[in-house]
Amino acid sequence: MPVITNPIGANWSAQAGKLVKASGAGAGEVNASALGLATVTDAKWTVRADSAVLAAMPADMIATGYLEGAANNGGTDPINIQLDPTGTALAGGPPTGDNLDYWLDYWLMGVWDGVTPLGAAQSDFHILCGGGPYLYSKLYLNSASGYDPPGFAFYANGQPAATLSEMTMSGSSAGTVHVPWGKWCRVTFHVLYGNPGVYEVYVNGMLVTSAAADTTTVSGGWSAQAMQLRFPAWGAGVQWRVANIQSWKGTDFSLAPMWSLDEADAGNLVTRVFSCVGATNDTARQQGRCWLTSGTGAVTSTQYNLTGSSPLRSRLVFSGNGSTPIATSIPQIGGLPFDDHDWASIVFQDVSAPAGTTLRMRLNKSDNASELYTFYVTGGKLYVYYDGSAPLGLADWTETNRYLLVVHLGMDGRARGTLVNLTKAPYDASTKTVFSFPLPSWTPQIIGQVTLTATTTASNIEVGQVLVCRRPTFSLMDSLTATSYTAATPNIRTASCVAASFPCGEETTIIPGGYWPGQEFGLKRRVIVCPLGASGAARWQVMPVATSGLEHTAGVEYLCLDGGSINDIAQVQTGDSGPTLSFCKAAISRFIKTAMENDCAIWFGTMLPRGRSASATASGTGTITLTSTAHGVAVAGRLFLAGFGGNIDGLWLSGVSIPNANSFQITGASGTGSYTAGTVTGFSTQELAAITTFNANLKAAIYANGERGLVSLSDVAQDASDNPSYYPNTGGSGGFWQDFTHPNTAPDSNAYQGAGMVAKRMIALRAISPTAPPPTGGSILVV
Repeated sequence: MPVITNPIGANWSAQAGKLVKASGAGAGEVNASALGLATVTDAKWTVRADSAVLAAMPADMIATGYLEGAANNGGTDPINIQLDPTGTALAGGPPTGDNLDYWLDYWLMGVWDGVTPLGAAQSDFHILCGGGPYLYSKLYLNSASGYDPPGFAFYANGQPAATLSEMTMSGSSAGTVHVPWGKWCRVTFHVLYGNPGVYEVYVNGMLVTSAAADTTTVSGGWSAQAMQLRFPAWGAGVQWRVANIQSWKGTDFSLAPMWSLDEADAGNLVTRVFSCVGATNDTARQQGRCWLTSGTGAVTSTQYNLTGSSPLRSRLVFSGNGSTPIATSIPQIGGLPFDDHDWASIVFQDVSAPAGTTLRMRLNKSDNASELYTFYVTGGKLYVYYDGSAPLGLADWTETNRYLLVVHLGMDGRARGTLVNLTKAPYDASTKTVFSFPLPSWTPQIIGQVTLTATTTASNIEVGQVLVCRRPTFSLMDSLTATSYTAATPNIRTASCVAASFPCGEETTIIPGGYWPGQEFGLKRRVIVCPLGASGAARWQVMPVATSGLEHTAGVEYLCLDGGSINDIAQVQTGDSGPTLSFCKAAISRFIKTAMENDCAIWFGTMLPRGRSASATASGTGTITLTSTAHGVAVAGRLFLAGFGGNIDGLWLSGVSIPNANSFQITGASGTGSYTAGTVTGFSTQELAAITTFNANLKAAIYANGERGLVSLSDVAQDASDNPSYYPNTGGSGGFWQDFTHPNTAPDSNAYQGAGMVAKRMIALRAISPTAPPPTGGSILVV
């Protein structure tokens, strides 16, 4: 295809260490033109050739050097790299007609020193055609959003269209991270000239943002424009690095998701995400997309658009009454990323096939013409065909609900399936939500494209992202309350389902090699594909009920987490916890045994007490007395006070006594004597005793089944006892602790509080279970 600009940097190493000048270079300097550029912001860029920095790029990078901007850009104004002389219109001449494509491709790294404070979340222009109205992209800094490390996101906009478009809106643009600091990413910018025209940004080969606009109205005509890269000043600790700059025109530009960035890391549990964003029926313009549409009717891509909460996933919508719309994946599934126990999985997320419709989800062989497996939904049933064989019934399919389908494939030819009802009703012990089944054995091979064929009625069919996983992750939690979300029909989560609060797993970016939430805690790339456990279930109910139906589920990871305590067990509150705790122990043992038989990994965490709160009044200037009738807190030495004002709000670990059932006393503080009414949060004797027993039972069950390296434990309860200063009580009036599934609770200057601190300690403490209990009285050994 025609090359427009090619200052790729293949010979830049000869200029290493030189300051780049717009013109008039002297000793130790080099003119921008010598690097293939029209101009730069004068004396703000230096040519570098650090081999370690260059080696961090994928192998297809051919540059021998890169441009590095001055820290803080040498001031407060952005600095520019201009690719072509002003007035040449993308260095390729003014467009002469509609439907002309222009592409700019380059590598970018944002460098933050990790020490200098970053400012509040903010945005600035990045790629633009100067002179308004114009088209532009933005870089968005989100340092104040609680991400650690922070990073930056990409946006596209077009004036006069003036509609910001971004791939994963998470409630506000400040909450989105595409790329972390210190990591090269490939950025591609696309303009389709015309009315309507298109303006797009791709990161690591994946379409991340797109805006439609009349690009023919750019101010002054295209002959007056010049393409620029503009880099914002975000503080003295920020620098920008740029390399491999190229541009083309035409539709034959090859660009595909760079999944190799994820596949190369054996610790990543998810290696490919077939995003539904940007599904297209344009066979000439498939760059950065995962789905090509065809057939009658329509296939469109949309998002849940639930602000302030996940799921942040895209989905395909098949519509057209009586039509047969088709979506075929542009890339292949490829070779499966088998885990260390020889399983891999393919996940179909959030599938809705209403009454009267039919849906075929077909995995093709590598020739893309013949069938490997086809999963067929019709008439309230799920069937499977294997390699042209007769259909085999698998499970009932409630046509008003939404499902998750996971296909587990073993390297030895075994095959299993799991179906999870995502539209769960309020907790009901008689409602089965998980179904698993054996599938016809397969011949291990390279898998080709995915084909989704729908037969629609007045009701639409929907299919979410398709994932390729070493191990898909299921979460197992106790009761949490949640708001009902109705953006998806049928509701993807009901009012009483835990999934609305903790959806399906911190999926704020699908970019290969990009930022993945949880990285700040040391987690590898994973997607929690579904929760097991509906709100309203006590801990003793969750394990036997939520896991019922997992008998054939193979090669997955279970995160067995708890919101804080088992104080939702009525027997514990009355002191009669023995039978209930024995039931919990037996249920956990059965679950571990089943998981081990199916090569599933389990990550447990011991429980922390959530606590109970009571209203109180405070008085006194020496010994402070808190009056709270029948407060129910019986354990001194760990209270959290809030709302009193004065000088007593916060955590009290010492100087606390409980003289009777209606009061507390705090000594060792010089009270101000001026307090308002507040709340005291603490623990009951029965609760702590029950949790101690539960944790002992949990560890005993783990140690008895700790073979094969599949069971791990984070003993946060012991750690909290040994290191109480690591566990600030910031859970709010609902209790001291929140859970691992909400790690960014109450971020403050990137210092995690409450659940975030618990999550970080869970990562630090995670250990593969030994076959014998460790010595008591100390934290579990980290291995």
